[in-house]
Amino acid sequence: MIGIRNLFLGLVLLAAVAGCTRSEVAQTSSGTSTQKAVAEKTAPPLEYLEYLSAGADTKEKLPVVLAIHGLGDTPRNFISLYETLPIEARVIAPRAPAAHGPGFSWFFVRLPYRASKSLGEGIGAAADLIGNLLDWLSVNVPMKGKPVVTGFSQGGAISFAVAVRHPEKIRATIPVSGAIPQTLIDGKSPGPTKSVPIRALHGDMDEIIPIEPARKTVKLLSEKGWDAELKEYSRRGHTISDSMQSDLFDLIKTTIAR
Repeated sequence: MIGIRNLFLGLVLLAAVAGCTRSEVAQTSSGTSTQKAVAEKTAPPLEYLEYLSAGADTKEKLPVVLAIHGLGDTPRNFISLYETLPIEARVIAPRAPAAHGPGFSWFFVRLPYRASKSLGEGIGAAADLIGNLLDWLSVNVPMKGKPVVTGFSQGGAISFAVAVRHPEKIRATIPVSGAIPQTLIDGKSPGPTKSVPIRALHGDMDEIIPIEPARKTVKLLSEKGWDAELKEYSRRGHTISDSMQSDLFDLIKTTIAR
């Protein structure tokens, strides 16, 4: 279990911050978010949980790992994956806005995964919510460098989309068992300065989000100029195996050390 002293609700009640204005994030026509006026100590755009790994001190500037849960999951459950992260970091797990079974959902999806325009719109909207949260965190949380964004399943899809739509706000993404439709990539390119490392992990026997859409996503991103790679895990389904978790932690450590 995660120690209570290291676990915090990220939702700040407006009643507790009388006299402050709420974070304002303007939405541009391209779907990307820009910081208009973010006042300190205001409520974040998404509720989240925070876990300090390896005994880190909450008052210190720390690397941030933004961990996005999957369909029907909760931040409390998903953040427990990082209890054994061997480096000091601030792990932040936002909560999806819509209820789904015992947990929450970021966007509507029919399973198994099938790419569609509407699915791309849902993933893109969720990625913009994460972009808004990244703006808020950059002002209100003691952060060392830009965040690493990762996630599983729906969270993996959003991780891909954040790299496409908000690359300037992050240092890398590590999508796990995710994919995005081509509509989110068409017409996009990272340009000479905005590409961030995308290191995807995926089981080759995944029955929920099959490996082929992940392969296509990484191939398209690479062709467009993104620094994208995919590591496949033999005979693994829609789960985070021990070897995937080990590789995820190694990627986080390597990225933060740069």
